[in-house]
This record gives sequence, structure tokens and C-alpha cells, in this order.
Amino acid sequence: MEAEVYCDKNHSYGILSKLNEMRKSRSLIDIIPVVEGVEFPSHVAVLASCADYFLALCDSTLLPKDRKVNVTNVTAQTFQKLLDFMYTGVITITPENVEDLLRGSSMLLMDKMKRKCSQYIMSLVNANNCLGILSISDELSCNELYNKALKVTEKYFSDISEHPDFLQLPYHLVKHLVASDSTSVASEDLIYFAVVNWVMYKEERQKFFADLFLNIRLRFVNEKTFSSDLVHCPMIQASQECVERLIEAQNIRADLVKGTLNIPATNDDSSWLKPRLCMSDINVFIAVGGVHAVIYNAEMSSWIQLSPVVTRHCPGVGVLDNDIIIVGGSREWKRHCAGARYDPKRNQWLGMVSLNHKRSNLELVSLDGYLYAVGGYDGEVPLSSVERFDPKHNRWEFVAPMSHARDGLCVAADDDYLYAISGYDGDHYLNSIERYDPGKDKWEMIGFEPITQHRENASCVIVDDMIYIFGGYYNETFLAQCEVYDIENNKWNEIAPLSCARYQTGAAALDRLIFVCGGWTEDSMASSLVECYHIDSNHWTTVTPLPTPCTVRCASLMFPRRKLQEIIQSQEKIKKEEPK
Repeated sequence: MEAEVYCDKNHSYGILSKLNEMRKSRSLIDIIPVVEGVEFPSHVAVLASCADYFLALCDSTLLPKDRKVNVTNVTAQTFQKLLDFMYTGVITITPENVEDLLRGSSMLLMDKMKRKCSQYIMSLVNANNCLGILSISDELSCNELYNKALKVTEKYFSDISEHPDFLQLPYHLVKHLVASDSTSVASEDLIYFAVVNWVMYKEERQKFFADLFLNIRLRFVNEKTFSSDLVHCPMIQASQECVERLIEAQNIRADLVKGTLNIPATNDDSSWLKPRLCMSDINVFIAVGGVHAVIYNAEMSSWIQLSPVVTRHCPGVGVLDNDIIIVGGSREWKRHCAGARYDPKRNQWLGMVSLNHKRSNLELVSLDGYLYAVGGYDGEVPLSSVERFDPKHNRWEFVAPMSHARDGLCVAADDDYLYAISGYDGDHYLNSIERYDPGKDKWEMIGFEPITQHRENASCVIVDDMIYIFGGYYNETFLAQCEVYDIENNKWNEIAPLSCARYQTGAAALDRLIFVCGGWTEDSMASSLVECYHIDSNHWTTVTPLPTPCTVRCASLMFPRRKLQEIIQSQEKIKKEEPK
């Protein structure tokens, strides 16, 4: 008879099950961990095989006669869950218990459980909890979790620095955030005030101020803060190093205004002169109306004139590869196909291949590396046709048309689809939505909740998969009403209205602020009004108006900070040379 190898696949499970029964019946118990006064009769072999803490303990010391060992730095409730896991291989991790399980498994040297808890927490990291997670992961040496929490903290530092938990961070973490190129802030002022608040929170932190201050990029602090706060700060005046750095920064800022700044090669001593990564480019939006093309700098609350464009009314304006694209539009009541492309690095308008079909009042939206010209009006009828620009082959090509012709529609794109909303088909103001799938080259309308208010010539912006619609025109009525479409839940909700009814406005988003610019008012006057919608608080504020009242089209982009400064300096020079 041939030999037979018998393998019981449930062997290890059977042993653990039997040992667990023995634990519950207190059979052959040879160790009793005591946690917060609670006894946990167990087996040395099981504990030592699952937790290196017990392996080291039992390997190096003799257990007392009563077999009891005190275990600290873990709660009885957490130890019970971890002990059950040792005997069963099963545990339920929740957002409520994961921190305790992480601390407990770290203390007991249960590496696999610690790694699992760390991975679980990584899926929960967000701007609201990243500071706490950063501290825990640093304390427990969870490197992967630490790096994730650090990235989130750097990304949302502007908001996080005002959170009470920021004041509890240890010095070495605060220094990293202050010194890091990756720390993202709308203004370097926030770094300075964060340092001051952290130092002032505890008197013994005064000794850290100079070291932190020397990492602030003083060149990028706003002038008002520099002259009113930094120059008069007692902690700066108390440190010779800080005073010398402040004087050096004043000289550099003066050279910057004169246009004679010469930044040395990057080294540890000059890193404070370099912009953070978030500042190498600045998030702005462009507003194009008539011959005017201006960008709005939210840091300075100001408009900056770009090179003029060929006059056109209601063109499509979009961004592709961070270049501004303008196509179509009308001039002297004639619709056009021609386009232009603005290169921010050169502050120059370049040629752009023309559309296949003339159109104005269209929408221009980018998706997956292509630019889509959707709908509009050709001077005779509203259009359902859609063209797509292929940058690799430098050409426009037709794709599937929409189900409805739409003049003055709204179009937004998420990561996967285009959404065409409302508009005018030549007979009716529409309230329908249709969605374009580029993979299938197909539009579909079934299942989408219609917009609450029929409208055309509204403006729209998408932020975090929510499509915001502003104002517009319906049946001889100008609209101030605004609403938002939740893509995931297929639901429309009304939001705070504009301060006055407008249509043919331009809209663009900078982070979670949406700016609605210009347009026509009810008295048939072009407007220069710019309103800012605060998504998180559902309210409006007004900001610096457009330089010229007009209807505009807007788009957001990243603009090279150095080039922006050059444009500003050039314009200031021209103004100074103008005869008074």
C-alpha cells in the first residue's frame, strides 16, 4: 500500500478553537495578565506567539507563583478585544475603537495588528482629524500613516493651523510644517501667525521662536502684515538673528519692487527665499469680455490686465494643459470659428486651430485631455452638435451630438462625464440634463432629475462633484436664483441667491470659493459686480469689481507667480511713465 500524506486544512483553526475553550474553562492556565485590575487567564504559548511583548516577558523573567503579570498602557476593554483576536483570529475594527486598538497592539508588539489598524486609519484621514492622527502616528512610529497624515496636514494647513489641536503639536512637527516646501497656504502670513500662536500658547516655547521664524518665507508675507506685525513683534526684536533676517527680507522686498532681485542658488541658507510649492504657481481665474482679458488674484483682491484679445462676444473659454483657450463667439453679429490660445509663461496669445462649425454662446470644457465645444448658436439656429479638440493631432473633430439643441447652456465635467444642463432649443427654455460618456461617444438623458428652474445663459461651476448654477434668463425674466446639483445623489437643492438678477455672467472656482462676475442686469446694463459664494457657509460677499462692466466668460488656472509679478511691474512702470 502506498504512503498517504494527510493534511488537515482546519488543523490550526481546531487547535485555536480548543485553546479558546480551555481559556474560558480556565484549563491549563499558565499566565494571568492583569489590566486595570481585571484578570485575563490565558496560555503563555498563545500570547507569546501573537504578541512579542509576552514573548520577551516570559523569555526573560520567571513568572510568579500566582502567574499574574501587570500590563499597563492599555485599557482592559482593548486588551479583551486583542486577547480574543489572539485566540480566534477575528476582530471588529471601527472608527470608534481603532485608536485604542492601535495603541494596544503597539504596546503589546503585535506588528500585524498594528499595521492593520494603521491601514484602517489611513482610509479615515481628512482635514478634520489629521492633526490628531499625525501626533499618534509620530508617537507610535507608524511611518506609512504618519506620511499620509503629514501630507493632508500640509495640504490643508491654512485651516488646520487655526484648530486647537495645532497648539498641542510638539516642536519638531511644527518646525517641519513651517519649513516644508509642501505646506500649502493661501498666504505666507498664515505661517507667521501660526508660529506666533503656537509659541505664545506656552511660555516655555519662547526658546523655539527664532528657529521657527528663520524658516518663514518672509519675501512672500503681505506688505501690511510685514510692516504692521513683523516689524513691531517683540519676539523678533528680542532675537539678533531674527532682526538680521527681517532687515535682509526688507532689502530683498525693496529689490523686488525695483525689479533688481537676484536670488542665489538654492541651499539651506537661502531656502527661505524660495516660494513654497503652492506658491510657485498661483491659483487665479481669467475673465474674458470683449477685447479685455483680466485675471483675478485672490491674494491681493485685484485684477490684472493681460495682453488684449481679438474682440468677440459670448465665445467659449476653457483651459487645456494650463493654457487658456478661446474659440468661437460673435463679432458685428457674425458667428466665428476662429480660436486663440494664451500661454501664461509668455503672456502671449497664440494661434489656435478653428472650429469646424461657427458658434457663439457655447460652453468649452476639458475632460480627460480633450477640450469639448458644446452647443451654442450659429446665427440661425441653436446647436446640438459637439466638437472635441485633440491636442496631439491639433484638430477639432465632431463627436455624438446632444439629444437637444442648446443655446446658452451650462456644461460641467467631473472625472468621467460631461453634463449639459438647461439652455434654449429655439422654442423652449429647457430644464433637462443629459450626460456624455466619452468612452461610448454617447449622450443619455434617462434618470437625471431636471433642474428646478428653466433657464438659459446661466453660469456654472463644478466643485467636489457638485454642479453650481447661477442666475440666467427665463421667459423675459432675469434670475438671481441659484441651485446646486448633487451628482452622486441625483438631486437639486436651492442655495443662496445672487444679490441681484443677472445673466451671461462668468463663474470660476478657487478652492471652495466661487466667483460670479459681470453680466447683464435687469435694466439692460452691463455689470462690473463680482460676488463670491462661500460654499461651506452658503452666503455671498462682494469683492473687487471688474475693471470694465461687461459680460464675461471665466476659467480657473495656475499662473506662474514670477510671470504675474513681471506683468504687474510692467503695468506699474507704464502708469508711472504716463503724462499726468
